[in-house]
Amino acid sequence: MSELKKVELTINTDFYLCKFENKTKLSLKKEFVEAAIASSHIENLVIFLANQIFEDENFFKRQKVVALSNLIKDLKSYVNESDKYSLNLIIKNLKSYHKIEKEDKYFILKDEKMFIIEALIKVAFSSSFNQILKDMYKIKSKDVA
Repeated sequence: MSELKKVELTINTDFYLCKFENKTKLSLKKEFVEAAIASSHIENLVIFLANQIFEDENFFKRQKVVALSNLIKDLKSYVNESDKYSLNLIIKNLKSYHKIEKEDKYFILKDEKMFIIEALIKVAFSSSFNQILKDMYKIKSKDVA
């Protein structure tokens, strides 16, 4: 695996920065994360970061999901074990979504994309939402068979 080449800051916002040629390799700013964790729920913080990434013009359309996944990976170093589980689930959901997005099977409007991303985040923090979706899928599968 090739090593990432460090360069001058390619992205530097109030919330995150990038020191590598690959702009999706983002790191959170420690001061921001500590203040945000102290004042809000992790779910709200991740949704806020998603909105920041998707509004950022530094990324191409398909890089945004990868950049968000990398920010969430960095966020894991600041949270407790129970929140790490939810963050891992978000990363898994985003990877699956990114794979589907790369296939270009569906035309997704920008507003719909944010709705989908937020739903993928929310499902990781709500066991009842997660279970309802699973049960809906099971019912749909039985109806088709």
